[in-house]
Amino acid sequence: MASFIRQPLFWVLLWGLVITFLSLLPGKTLPTLALWDWVGADKLGHAGVYAIWFLLWSRWVVLTEQAHSGFWLRVGFLGMGAYGFILEVLQTTIHPDRYFEVPDIVANIIGALASYGIFIVMKKTF
Repeated sequence: MASFIRQPLFWVLLWGLVITFLSLLPGKTLPTLALWDWVGADKLGHAGVYAIWFLLWSRWVVLTEQAHSGFWLRVGFLGMGAYGFILEVLQTTIHPDRYFEVPDIVANIIGALASYGIFIVMKKTF
């Protein structure tokens, strides 16, 4: 088990589970901090969480020497976008106080896209 924890894919999967857990919490259990009432804070949270997830993914791609063609980077990006969409659908079907929000999906995609851009710039730099 300890050797698996050192594997980059472990962190990709773990972060995906964290996203799933947080996304499928009932709305009443979500934090009600004043910060979240500020316009856009929720979307920044979505973008940040997916940006981290894609950075973890791109690290796995690089360490497994799959980054030369970009195929697995595109797979990760498209997969994360699709997963965010699925989670939005599940929120609506599982919890009556949660809603399907297109802006959340857009924020997820923007976060992953920002990390994808950072990766491309860093790859060209190094």
